[in-house]
Amino acid sequence: MDQYEVELRLKIQELDTNDDEIGLNEVYRVERKALLAEQNKNNLKQETIVHQKARCSWLKQSDMNTRYFHSVTKWRRASNGLNGILVNDQWCEEPTLVKGKVKYFFLI
Repeated sequence: MDQYEVELRLKIQELDTNDDEIGLNEVYRVERKALLAEQNKNNLKQETIVHQKARCSWLKQSDMNTRYFHSVTKWRRASNGLNGILVNDQWCEEPTLVKGKVKYFFLI
């Protein structure tokens, strides 16, 4: 955290303390609102920088992780698939019948 952010937080805390003790007039409320907006803007910039650094790191290491990510994707696809369904106490794996029964189930 740089000096500017520390000063910004201290100003906001000071205004909050004054608000709790004696209340703030309109000028100080506007100043507090502007300081909070500035703090939010700085936080967003910091989050963006961290996100970009993480993405750069991932892109540099992606060649090492490609096999892992593909295996996870294949596993998820296989586990999320619907290969068959129980219809009238009989297991059915015919794709057109499975699709029809699933559509019928969700339309009811």
